[in-house]
Amino acid sequence: MLPALRELWTNLVRHRIFPPSCARLDCRSTPLARIWHRRQPIRMQNTWLCSPQCLELQLVSIFDRIALAAPPSVSSRHRVPLGLLMLAHGYLNEIQLQSALAAQHQAGRGKIGEWLQSLGFATERQVVAALGMQWACPPLLLREFPDRQCTFLLPQPLQKALRLMPVRWLAATRTLYVAHSEKVNYPVLSAIEQVLDCRTVPCLVSDRLMDRLLEQTGTASHHVRLFDRMSGSAEMSRIAASYVVRTGATEVRVAGCGPYLWVRLQDPDATDLLFTAPRSAEKDPRLTFGMVTSLQQPLARVFAEHAVRSLPTTQASSHIG
Repeated sequence: MLPALRELWTNLVRHRIFPPSCARLDCRSTPLARIWHRRQPIRMQNTWLCSPQCLELQLVSIFDRIALAAPPSVSSRHRVPLGLLMLAHGYLNEIQLQSALAAQHQAGRGKIGEWLQSLGFATERQVVAALGMQWACPPLLLREFPDRQCTFLLPQPLQKALRLMPVRWLAATRTLYVAHSEKVNYPVLSAIEQVLDCRTVPCLVSDRLMDRLLEQTGTASHHVRLFDRMSGSAEMSRIAASYVVRTGATEVRVAGCGPYLWVRLQDPDATDLLFTAPRSAEKDPRLTFGMVTSLQQPLARVFAEHAVRSLPTTQASSHIG
């Protein structure tokens, strides 16, 4: 009861009557003016901004300082190859593995797991189990499709672009189980944790099940706005600030997540803004959206301006109901 009253005082009274200092060093609003206008401050990461105008300027400064560093790698080169794992666990023999590798090489396409299944050398369940061992991530035995409210936690364009799906949400511990059908994308999981303020637990499903999950979501969108072909950081910042005013959001979270720049506005219903790479970034394929921004972290590790498909977390149990 006491923590709830303290939070109510902080959100409804203290920050309105005695608003915190603005993070912008060039802000001309005085503490007395902020008290007089009684404008709700906007929280961004761990700092405060006194108005949508300061928020827009802060976003411009973040978007403009783009890192050219390579995005976090999700390469599996350091992991035991899938075929060798299945061979070691007796799922297939050496002749079958060589035949599948030869077929894959001759066709010049496809994953080894797909070829093993198409040639009848392994089952879908065996391939998923081997992938789980390769990525130290348990396979998911899904007894029923996830609740629609759970799938809405992650914008649908991100689900389709990255081929992942929220499958279970534990509100008591703020834990989100996220299903993958290929490599476990830990940089993206880290971004989701920062934006949703939760802990993520990865799990693996087959490609066929992932296709069914993505198909079930259909074209539904839950307060998601997609913006394509932006001219630059100024336009993206202006759009985000205008939505803050429109929705009355009091908190903004920003993350580079796969091919999108993800901006979440914490209003009563939560609004997600997804921006694709600005036109100026398309000329340089090295530019990528990086990790989650933080106004207290070096901006050299913020996100860059182009698409890329991308911290290990605690593993899930082998069975998730």
